[in-house]
Amino acid sequence: MTPVALRTRSVGYLAAARLAVESNGRLRIHSAFRQTLNLQLSDGMLLPLISAHSSLNHPDAVRVTVTQSWDWRHIDEMALESGTLLCRYGQISLADAPVWSPLATTEVTQSGIGHALAFLEQRLREWCQQHSVVSVLRLLPDERFGIPVALTLQDSEEQLVAMAEATIGFGGGLTPDGDDYLLGYFAALYASSHPAAMRQRQRLARIVTPRLGRTNDISRHYLQRAAQGHFSEAICQLREQLAAPFCPGLLGERATQVMAFGAASGADCMAGWLHGLRNLSTQ
Repeated sequence: MTPVALRTRSVGYLAAARLAVESNGRLRIHSAFRQTLNLQLSDGMLLPLISAHSSLNHPDAVRVTVTQSWDWRHIDEMALESGTLLCRYGQISLADAPVWSPLATTEVTQSGIGHALAFLEQRLREWCQQHSVVSVLRLLPDERFGIPVALTLQDSEEQLVAMAEATIGFGGGLTPDGDDYLLGYFAALYASSHPAAMRQRQRLARIVTPRLGRTNDISRHYLQRAAQGHFSEAICQLREQLAAPFCPGLLGERATQVMAFGAASGADCMAGWLHGLRNLSTQ
């Protein structure tokens, strides 16, 4: 492969802050996939390099402009020197790259939930049918198959602990079904300033965080960020659309961006998100 100079499309706000810390300069390759190369900085967290044409932003990610045929699995070593990522195939300059961060937090109201919930449930149902999604979880309340995740805003500490221990790391896929479901549930809690939502996200984060060793490194990274209130651009855009006047076309597009991630990850995440919205709608 001829060495190339790749352009950084954008850098997530957490990635930018972490890369500015000199002690984080040492890195290693954690895992490689066609569209993503997961680096690991000295702080222990992942720094994904993602192909800009296939993925939206993430707080920890660097989006890189590459060709459709680019495959990150060709890269077996990477170094960071003076703000530039170097490998034998070329370099990626991080200097002057735009920093992505979500818009100011937008709150999803009960009226917004009421208009959107049935619509999004139907979109999830159609998506799972069209794409033959297989999850070990029950993604919608009226489904006959799959294991339901027991979560209400009134759950006790003991109930939340039992749920976390049964759900974290549970299921198949690169990021297990249970982790993706909880990530979506966290997203719903962080979309509301209702006291019940705020109390549960604090309690749930306190319970989930010490149990992240039950899952793999990649899933642990994203679930830990969700517990801290950090989410991908796709999830942030869905939240923004839910806070806006009901528009089926735009809401459907935003939902598709979330559901399209992975084989079942996006559907699991959407199911957790809808579970959270249903709980919030009862307050």
